[in-house]
Amino acid sequence: MDQWASEKQGWVDQDPDAVTGHYTFLINPLMRSYGFAGANQWRWSGEGSKKLDSDENATNWSGDLKFTLPMDGKHFQDVSVKNPINLKIGATETISMNEVYPGGTYDDDTPLTYITSLKSADENVATVNGNSIVGVNPGTTTVTITSGDQSRDVTVNVFEASITAVDNPQQMTVASGTTQLDLPKTVHATFDNGTSRDVAVTWADLSAEQKGILASRKGGVITLNGTVAGWDKPVTLTINVTPATVASVELSPADTDVTTPSGTAPALAKTGKVTWSNGDTTQEPITVASGTNPNGQLPSEVKVVYSDDEEGTAKVVWNTLCKDQYSAREGGTFTVTGSVEGTQLPATQTIKVTPATLDTVDAPSDLTVVVDTQAKLPETLTDHYSNSDEAAVPVTWDSSTLDTHTVGDYTLSGTVDGYSKPVSLTVHVVDAKIISVEEPTPLTVPSGTKKGELTLPQTVVAHFDNGTSTDVAVTWSELTDADLQTLASRQGGTITLRGSVTGKAPASLNNLFVMLAAVAPSDVTLTINVEPATVTGASVEPTTVTTKAQTAPQLPENATVTWSNGDTTQEPVTWDEVNPEDYQNPDGNSFQVSGTVAGQKVSVTVNVTPLEITSITLTKDTAEIEQGAGFEMPNAIVTYENGSTTVLHPRWEDKSSSEIHNPGSYVYNGTVTVRGEEKPVSFTLVVKEKAKEEPGKDENKPGEKDNEGGKKPSKPAEPAKSQADGKKASPQAACPGFHRR
Repeated sequence: MDQWASEKQGWVDQDPDAVTGHYTFLINPLMRSYGFAGANQWRWSGEGSKKLDSDENATNWSGDLKFTLPMDGKHFQDVSVKNPINLKIGATETISMNEVYPGGTYDDDTPLTYITSLKSADENVATVNGNSIVGVNPGTTTVTITSGDQSRDVTVNVFEASITAVDNPQQMTVASGTTQLDLPKTVHATFDNGTSRDVAVTWADLSAEQKGILASRKGGVITLNGTVAGWDKPVTLTINVTPATVASVELSPADTDVTTPSGTAPALAKTGKVTWSNGDTTQEPITVASGTNPNGQLPSEVKVVYSDDEEGTAKVVWNTLCKDQYSAREGGTFTVTGSVEGTQLPATQTIKVTPATLDTVDAPSDLTVVVDTQAKLPETLTDHYSNSDEAAVPVTWDSSTLDTHTVGDYTLSGTVDGYSKPVSLTVHVVDAKIISVEEPTPLTVPSGTKKGELTLPQTVVAHFDNGTSTDVAVTWSELTDADLQTLASRQGGTITLRGSVTGKAPASLNNLFVMLAAVAPSDVTLTINVEPATVTGASVEPTTVTTKAQTAPQLPENATVTWSNGDTTQEPVTWDEVNPEDYQNPDGNSFQVSGTVAGQKVSVTVNVTPLEITSITLTKDTAEIEQGAGFEMPNAIVTYENGSTTVLHPRWEDKSSSEIHNPGSYVYNGTVTVRGEEKPVSFTLVVKEKAKEEPGKDENKPGEKDNEGGKKPSKPAEPAKSQADGKKASPQAACPGFHRR
């Protein structure tokens, strides 16, 4: 109804664009009744009637009305819920169950969240808390979610959380001689799911040294290490062993009466058998404390009862007191011990010390404050106590009358706890002028820093003619173009900024010239050191160069260098020396060359392209021999485009050795391997008929030559290694009288 009534203004204004139908319907005088219904808080509809039925009466309701609507399973159109749910131990998942009910006249279906209950099938794995599921222990369980008369089961998987931190336990303090330690069973751990809890800890056994400290009369400190499952760092426990204390003293000798001849000093006990709290016993010298007796108030005699029940008095020898025993400012009690003369009986007296009183408080010195600055009032005053102690105690000032914006003298009242008299402080608020300004600490920034990235000091320390100093605002000059260039420069540099501060003249100045001088700006400078830029990277282009075999490569002269200030420059590269052997192979290859630029390592890949083969020839195409003479097969010569050559050994076909004994022309075919390919070659051998010998010539006659031409048959040459394929030519059997290679 409120919504319908909200359309009234549009109806009053007769706004053609306003929605006014509901309001018009509401004020129609013919309407006798209205009915409203709602599916939920967002969806309502209404209608009116021009008559009242016999069983209807006007309610005359006003104000807010609440309606309860039944929501049961028959109204459900859909239910959705997250499934499965994965949790770590201690983690929480809040459940929402979306229920979609049929819509009204004007709206589409709207999801509602309405959960009646949650129930866990295994609360050892997961528990429920309101509309939330909480992981307890690793495992899997089922949680039933109920909404109205609808329910859904979801699977809940709980995983162990990982420990991120473990707190060391609090230190333990035990007495010397302790034999059984009550070590903590757990320590507090924090997990990666944001939870924390106590976890079990296992402590290492005490070492022999640690056991010795535990039993030692002097005490000491033991650090014990422990381990926690799932945590790879040690847990430490500090055990403070307090020194042993004296439990009893037995004088030695322990005679009650000491007999000594007249004129001879009695032999009194010099040592005592001391029993300590840790069970040790030692012989210790008997000593007394230094100091004086408080006011001689201890009794000089005590009443004694003898073994025969007679009573009497005996003198008491009191141990010397230390002043600290009766000078504590807060008072207290202590016991004075002594001995009954002529016996080993102890004497004791309890003394009660009343607290010292606060007698006087030193008045503070006057405080001078520059106008418009904050007054720093003293926080403590020196107090004097009845026991002669002095101490700085807090003071509370009533500063309600102090106006630091107005020149003048102000008296403040203060109070000190425990002191009944008032204390006062005079504050002088004065004008002052600046006589000097301290230079601020130089700034150091990296090259490339932007103007807006500079953090300049907002104040500097100024010294005034009244002897005071304070921080005052400073205004810095703008950076010049040269300053901005220095900020961006790779070489860095120094910038000097000038600043100005303004001092205020004292109120007593009445000379205009002096007053103007007093308020004139005081110069101050700020040094900005710009650090040189550093190299952040370097690269060369191209990263690969190509050269012909047997030609030195042309490497890039410069590299692109990037700097920390954002600059990019071309800088010369110093290349490592290239070994000529790296590019001599006529068949081509690849290799790397490294270099240095601006302290950075760079490298390029050199691809060596093969030389073109211009010809493959034999050392000789034809050979002539006399019948029965020997010969050598020719080699192949590979000639490249630059005129260089390589000698290779062909593989020749086998021929019958009888050929050289018969005149004729013989062709030998062979192949030579060049860059993995077999190239054919051929050689022609011409065998001539052997000349007839002259009659009567003795071949074996001394002085005659052994062979034609005066030479013995040549020894076959060893096969040479091919530069082309890196292999030796296959050796072939040589026929008598000639050689093959």
